[in-house]
Amino acid sequence: MADPFSKQIISTLRRPGNIIVPALLFLLISLGCFLHAWLSAQSDLDRLKTKEQLCLNYGSDAVYQELDNIRKDLIFFSQAPELHILLNEPGNEMMKKQLEEGLTAFIRSKKIYDQIRYIGESGWELIRINYNSGNPYIVPRDKLQDKSKRYYFIDTMKLEPRKIYFSPIDLNIEHKKIEHPYKPMLRIATPLFADNGNRRGIIVLNYFARNLFARFQQELSDLGHSLTVSGQTMVLNRNGFWLLAPDPADEWGFMLNDRKSFAGRYPAEWQKIKKSDTGLIMTENGMFSFKKLSSLQGSGDHPILLSYIPAEQLQSFISPLSRFPWTIFWAIVVILLPLVFFLLVQLERDRQTQKKISNDEIRFRLLYEQAPIPYQSLDGNGLLHEVNQSWLDILGYKNEEVIGRSFFNFISPETAADFQEKFNEFMTHGRSCKTELKLRKKDGTDILVSFSGNISTDPKGNFLQTHCVFSDVTKLRLKEERISHLNLVLKTIMQIQQLIMAEKNGADLIRRICDLLTGNRGYNSARIILLDNKMRISHAAYSGSNCELNLTKKNIETGRLPPCINRLKKEVKVKIFPDRYKLCKDCPFADKSLDNSVMAALLSYDDDFSGFMVVLVDRNLLVDHEEQEVFAEVANDLAYGLYVIEQNKQRQKMEAQLMLTEKMTTIAGLAAGVAHEINTPLSGIMQSAQIIEEGLKTDDPVNLKAAGEYKINLDNLQNYLNSQNIFTYIKGIRDSAAGAAKIIKSLLRFSRPGQTKSTVTSLTDILDSAVLLARSDYDMKKKYIIMTVEFVREYGRETISLSCVSMEIEQVILNLLKNAAQSLATVDSPGFKPRIVLRAFKKDGMVRIEVEDNGPGIDQATMSKIFDPFFTTKDVGAGTGLGLYISYNIICGAYKGKLWVESSPGEKTTFFIELPGRHKES
Repeated sequence: MADPFSKQIISTLRRPGNIIVPALLFLLISLGCFLHAWLSAQSDLDRLKTKEQLCLNYGSDAVYQELDNIRKDLIFFSQAPELHILLNEPGNEMMKKQLEEGLTAFIRSKKIYDQIRYIGESGWELIRINYNSGNPYIVPRDKLQDKSKRYYFIDTMKLEPRKIYFSPIDLNIEHKKIEHPYKPMLRIATPLFADNGNRRGIIVLNYFARNLFARFQQELSDLGHSLTVSGQTMVLNRNGFWLLAPDPADEWGFMLNDRKSFAGRYPAEWQKIKKSDTGLIMTENGMFSFKKLSSLQGSGDHPILLSYIPAEQLQSFISPLSRFPWTIFWAIVVILLPLVFFLLVQLERDRQTQKKISNDEIRFRLLYEQAPIPYQSLDGNGLLHEVNQSWLDILGYKNEEVIGRSFFNFISPETAADFQEKFNEFMTHGRSCKTELKLRKKDGTDILVSFSGNISTDPKGNFLQTHCVFSDVTKLRLKEERISHLNLVLKTIMQIQQLIMAEKNGADLIRRICDLLTGNRGYNSARIILLDNKMRISHAAYSGSNCELNLTKKNIETGRLPPCINRLKKEVKVKIFPDRYKLCKDCPFADKSLDNSVMAALLSYDDDFSGFMVVLVDRNLLVDHEEQEVFAEVANDLAYGLYVIEQNKQRQKMEAQLMLTEKMTTIAGLAAGVAHEINTPLSGIMQSAQIIEEGLKTDDPVNLKAAGEYKINLDNLQNYLNSQNIFTYIKGIRDSAAGAAKIIKSLLRFSRPGQTKSTVTSLTDILDSAVLLARSDYDMKKKYIIMTVEFVREYGRETISLSCVSMEIEQVILNLLKNAAQSLATVDSPGFKPRIVLRAFKKDGMVRIEVEDNGPGIDQATMSKIFDPFFTTKDVGAGTGLGLYISYNIICGAYKGKLWVESSPGEKTTFFIELPGRHKES
């Protein structure tokens, strides 16, 4: 006799409907697997297209960057002082020799140029440096050639000043023959002009174009390949010939007899490619992704970057049958069909299933009560129907204090009206996008939260209740406000610098700065009062609310300065008065706002007291010392600007004013450029790093919810990221951003020029003063053993006087002395005696100054970059890399002199200064 379970199976098989169900299920499984394979193939094809175009874009960006570097090299040499002199003095052999030596050093260090040539206006080469496989040499005069018929010379000579010519890429030809082995060349040139406007020829760089191709291929390789199919990289010219091909035998057909070309092999594809600047096409031959380099000026031959995947490789990759999951399919069939029969005979177990559902409901209730995300539900009148424990914990209430009360009782009054409008809209549409509002906790403090939710209805569509969750975003918004505040800091400093440079009247300057402080910095009010030598008010300005100056003016006129100013003169230049009522009872800033403090600063430059500046500032901005530093920076800049204005009024010399304005404008432009180029991406970097850190927090409910949707364990993810040092790299990003901000601040400090009047000054006095300043410098005494250095003065008996700005020459000497002392401090040898020798004498109508030290010397690689801006061999934070760059510009630019260095590693280093013979002997 059969058992009950067997009887149930037989009864099930006798029903026709129970046979059809497994058959339909088998059909659905088959269709589902095939559809999955087809969709997978289409998805991978779309990914492949996206990857090909993305790789091509990155590759083209790398090529453009390399071309821009070549252009910068050309501009650098076209503006070289030696070349400038040679253009105006063609017979100056000394300048020619210096230029040849500089070009030789450059081509040796760069290793990317085959030749650098200076071609005269007649087309005859005047200077040519050959790379010679890493052993560059200067081509003798009798080996120089006539290039007047070459296309790049003819086209470049037609250009206007400062225009740049890019030639087509072809093979190098020497003596009318293609050079072997092949040397693909890109020639970049610019015309040269003398001071009188006459053309003096061109300067040409012969660039190894293979490096350009390698840069393109390397960029595509570095991106990696998420799919198993990768494209073949090619470069074509405008006529469809290969400059770079998978098979090198196909390259350079337009210069060789075989005439092999992409256009000939793929004529239909070529017709489409040459009509567009960029795109992706698929034909029976495969997939072609291309992009035309259309920004090369003067070439007329825009190379085309191309990635190609053959048809057979593409077809095998996207075929649905090759992706059909046969193993999974049969596994599902074998497992699922018996299971269907088993489930059909288990219908009587519904009662146990219902019981399980009831248990799950209880478990869900426990999960709801203990969920880390705050949850609430409201009825149609906005009364709280239900909240979980997280909601109560965050706001500090008990359940009986909340249920049945209007939710509006827990909203901060300043956002209640906005919430009412959005709540009405929510009730109408049934779903809410993320909404931010302030909730008031039981202790009276407010928190900013982000709300989202929906409503539930009965089967007839009638409203039942709302379901909403929120997350506390107070700290996140504060951090975002902090980033915005940092951007505002830099913007304000730049605007104040521009005001100081532009304004010539002290009254207008302080008025505009007051407006800027209240309008841009966000101070509630500001006042600036300037005093004359007799401590009487000369100018006063104010901006904002509660800033009446009548009482303050009256007190000053009767000889009573405000208590905050007296405190400043006795203690520090910047002072904060959080409890201003006790200190300044009659202060116009002592209003009824409890969230503000007074911040004051003296306006003093070079021991010259001009007045004081006081602002009413939100206490939240004074959490750290940055706001005080910015305020001190503004006070210093304003004090300096007032000092310059006063000095200009006294001197009344237009020449000095023009020189000051020119120098300030130049340096302000430098600071503005750095701020624009560094601070804008700096803000993005810091914000992105913060968002990454916030998005990876394991205690954030929003993160947990999003991770749950994708079945991601955040703790495991954090452990993996820690193992890969990802958080260390994020911290490195933020530290690097802070370093960039320090560089900006250093440039801004340098933008304050000093004395600009040339006077006849004793060179001996200048040198003695520089030595005294070096010995007195705190950092030099503390870090670089300046007091142990022996200074040897070899000035001679003859006194030399210079007509110069003594502070500028003194600054140059001081920079050289500091560099020497810092170099001597690195020597760790028993019995070593650090020594610096200073020499000054006349030679060939020039005044020569020498600064020599017996330190470790300078290697050749450093020598080639020692005068570059921002180049430094010191540790991070120990220097900005601007000292020698500024010194070089003072000597070679302002005084038309020379500054160079010679070094014997391990023995000594000597810096040489030569100034023109504009001196007076005494």
